[in-house]
Amino acid sequence: MRIRNYIFIAAFLSSCHTEDIPVPEKNSDNTEQTEDSEDDPEQDPEDKPVNEELLLGLDATLNNMVESRRGVINAWQSGNEIGLYTENKNLKYTYDGSKWIAAEQYEVQNEQTVYAYHPYDQNATDMKLDIDLTKQEDVMYGKCAVTPDFPTAKPVMNHALSLIRIKLMRDEYIGKGLITDVMIKNVSSSLIMNILDGDIWIQEGKSDIPIGGGYMLNDDNPAVSEAILPPLYHPDGVSLSFKLDGKEMSYTFPSWHEWEAGNIYTYTIKIKGAYNGEVNKDDVPIDVEYWSQFGKTDEIVLRTVDYTDFENMFFISTNHTEFGYDCYQNEGKPFGLFYTHAGSEPFEGKVRFVFMRGSQIVEKFQPIDIKIQGNWDGKKIQCYVTSAPGTYQLVPLFQRKGESTWFKALGYEQNGSDQEWMYEVKAPAPDDLPALRDIFLEKEGDNTNFLSYRIPYNEFFNVVYTISNKGTGALKGEIKAVWEREFKLKSNSYRPSTRKQNTTNDVEWADEIGRVSVSIQPGIRYWKGIMECKVSKYYAKPTGANGNEYAGPVIHLYWKPEGSSEWTLLRLDADYLFNNDYQGADVWDETLNYINVSLEDWYD
Repeated sequence: MRIRNYIFIAAFLSSCHTEDIPVPEKNSDNTEQTEDSEDDPEQDPEDKPVNEELLLGLDATLNNMVESRRGVINAWQSGNEIGLYTENKNLKYTYDGSKWIAAEQYEVQNEQTVYAYHPYDQNATDMKLDIDLTKQEDVMYGKCAVTPDFPTAKPVMNHALSLIRIKLMRDEYIGKGLITDVMIKNVSSSLIMNILDGDIWIQEGKSDIPIGGGYMLNDDNPAVSEAILPPLYHPDGVSLSFKLDGKEMSYTFPSWHEWEAGNIYTYTIKIKGAYNGEVNKDDVPIDVEYWSQFGKTDEIVLRTVDYTDFENMFFISTNHTEFGYDCYQNEGKPFGLFYTHAGSEPFEGKVRFVFMRGSQIVEKFQPIDIKIQGNWDGKKIQCYVTSAPGTYQLVPLFQRKGESTWFKALGYEQNGSDQEWMYEVKAPAPDDLPALRDIFLEKEGDNTNFLSYRIPYNEFFNVVYTISNKGTGALKGEIKAVWEREFKLKSNSYRPSTRKQNTTNDVEWADEIGRVSVSIQPGIRYWKGIMECKVSKYYAKPTGANGNEYAGPVIHLYWKPEGSSEWTLLRLDADYLFNNDYQGADVWDETLNYINVSLEDWYD
């Protein structure tokens, strides 16, 4: 789980200083103590007349309260109580809806600092306030200087605790979606605040704090549950629990998170679908009319780059071949490349792919912007393939900004060849051939193209996957997991030019590590499964000349329908990227149909 949003409320400690207070001119109308009243030893101090102009008043403001929250004060309401701690006096002030009323009168006889705190507690002593977090009250502090000339305290009240917001999202879950009994568990509930500076001291004792429930999951307008919690450097052991359609669910806050006083932290928690069952994924079909036109209708004028034109000279190699060799008519397909720029100046312009047969461009794909600050980079572009079944050469084209012509790379890197860029477009995929919408290691809960995830040798681990059933008919067959590392023209992992020289343990393999049977009823669009896997044949770490791992193995899933002996790669379903809102920008991690892996033993 990651934190998706932070809303920061700055907690400034504002103080009034003597030099900031203007001193008005005195006149004979000012009310002051007379010499008689100061010198009369027999006069009872309690009988002295009250000088109202010296009475300590209160005009408290709230620091940076921008949203109304349960239990959190963003505007003073009738009945709110603030304590003013000054000269060893703990004075109570109550808001009546328009002003603060003192419970007892106190005259400001000299310049002094007033410490304000909320909520008022008559038992607050030694500048310390006991806090019972189960009451879910906002706790604030502030301070200001007062003088006999300006006896009204105007502290800025800062928040001493943190606010945690919980948004529960349906995401994959397809059940009724009734949320009840939302609770923060195992949180320190007995606190002490230092009224002087707002520091919080955590005491012994843990509690569970109810924070809501009784609502339906609604991703368009999600309900928000909120808890006032202590500022914690590490919320070790603090968790969230709730019931979903009567079933107990829980989430433990990551121990490395930090909750600071005065800040609001929002946790968006997505409900994942049950394994071996239907899940709720956004089904956004390809906008065929739009993508049959976008990037395909402009005229491409090619020009030749020679060996003297360094500033427009590129060398290329294949990249992102782990998405697999197969591509199908009327589907999206990610194509990728690495490129090296031979010029000495930065290059800015565009790159695109086209399908060619000989010198003829058969199909064009949308261009994307590139800007090369060094001399190399890499891109992946989601391309919508409409070409008739057949074999084509995938060709990258470059265009410099401000120019109208396009040009090819001058050559290939690492002994590349035209054959590595040949792709066979197959007829539209049959309805009984599923695709993959998602795949990840269960222990990781996520999958990114930029990381290689470690798996154990000769021990079981789980692969979680979501099948995309485009035909929505019944699917019955088997899925096998294969971890593989190959260098072949039609490989699903790497092309031959990826292979380096002066390598160690540079072997190829394609080993089955798990298998499950699948039976999906008609009408189910997305189905989530889990597969137990184990690597039982050991391979040493393949390394390049520099000793670093290179061309690491990947895990793919393959499908065999009932009654067949042929295994087919479960291709990527990225249809939801192909709509009018998607304009062809780089998408490295939107969704994958493979997992980069390495053996744990390689790093012992």
